[in-house]
Amino acid sequence: MYQIQEIKNISYTIIMITLSTILVSCQKEVQGNISDEISPYMDKFIEEGELRGLNIEINYNNLSASVSAISDSGVIGQCVSYSNEHQEILISEDFWNSATELNKEFLVFHELGHCILGRSHDDSTDNSGRCISIMNSGSSRCRDLYNSTSRSDFIDELFN
Repeated sequence: MYQIQEIKNISYTIIMITLSTILVSCQKEVQGNISDEISPYMDKFIEEGELRGLNIEINYNNLSASVSAISDSGVIGQCVSYSNEHQEILISEDFWNSATELNKEFLVFHELGHCILGRSHDDSTDNSGRCISIMNSGSSRCRDLYNSTSRSDFIDELFN
């Protein structure tokens, strides 16, 4: 009788460990409250700031960022600030799944510009009507030409 109970306990323990492993492996990895999809862009944001002489401090206890559904029509990203000083970056899942690496970087940097740098939208243009800021509103007031050639200028402006 003792052996049967011991085998049951061992079997129960093995089943619980297996279920726990399955549940944990199905969840997205998170660095603090930052989803693993966004985390590399956060690291790149900090690195770009450091290259420009800035020490970017991110309080990961008060920031979360994830790729998820956004209910507002036409919105592909947003920085939400709550009264308890917590901020949340949401990136549209539909946008994320079809975006290029450069477009993902642009959007994450834009939202971090709001949440971390406290920047507002800036629809300033050059003489040709092209956006000069990564912080443009996307409202078509200017043409956005963020690409591998213009990237450095946009990021310089972001951290100025």
